[in-house]
Amino acid sequence: SGGNILTVRTIGKEFSLAFVNEKEETKLQYDRYYFSRNELLKYIAISEFIIITIAYLFYRSILAVIIMNPFIILYLRNKQNELLKLKVNKLNIQFKDAILSISGSLNAGYSIENACKKALSDLIILYGEDEIIVKEFKYIVRQLDLNYTVESLFYELADRSGIEDIKSFAEVFGAAKRNGGDVISIINSTAASISEKIDIKQEIYTVMSAKRLEQKIMNVVPFIIILYVNISSPGFLHIMYHNMAGVLIMSIGLLIYFAAYYMAEKIVSIEI
Repeated sequence: SGGNILTVRTIGKEFSLAFVNEKEETKLQYDRYYFSRNELLKYIAISEFIIITIAYLFYRSILAVIIMNPFIILYLRNKQNELLKLKVNKLNIQFKDAILSISGSLNAGYSIENACKKALSDLIILYGEDEIIVKEFKYIVRQLDLNYTVESLFYELADRSGIEDIKSFAEVFGAAKRNGGDVISIINSTAASISEKIDIKQEIYTVMSAKRLEQKIMNVVPFIIILYVNISSPGFLHIMYHNMAGVLIMSIGLLIYFAAYYMAEKIVSIEI
């Protein structure tokens, strides 16, 4: 794909940190998210900052920083999964505009192949050259020029992305083309139905975004409280540092925090 991939093994599992130039890709992949060089450096810096903050507030120890450094891998892995979900969700939302453009072109008398080419032009105007849906339709148009069928290309996109709406569109179009009938009317009806479904998903996602923001704010509250106590009463927590009992109590508190964090992530990560 025009880049290098670093594979890391953790607890019997592998995940990849990739350095890619997406402009060089002809077919995007959605089975995993590949970091660019800048993204990798950015998220390593963020995870290191988090570790140093935790080590300072809970242990006041450089040794704690060293011990917790392997957790950078877990952070990067979670960030990969989060960014992959955002990427797929963005493609799903942008696909709505693509099928509406295709539907409009079919009504204007275009063939399905030319409708896809017209959709590419519309999507470039709407999103610019570098958005996911534009890259996908550039690939689709290139494959159409090689005499691939539209339904097979949408099936391929659905398989790569795992998006049910794209698969539904390909299935309906394929069935309409095989069985005859009013293909344009069927496509229009399907496009309107899928568009409405995606709009509802987007509304739900917007509502959930507010809850996710609340959850992110709550995530930092315990650290703000400890920092506030350290600043307002400098000696109040000294008894918790550099002794076995204090380390144990702080570690238990940290484990409870991570358990609460995990539960909160599960609550707000509702599949739509």
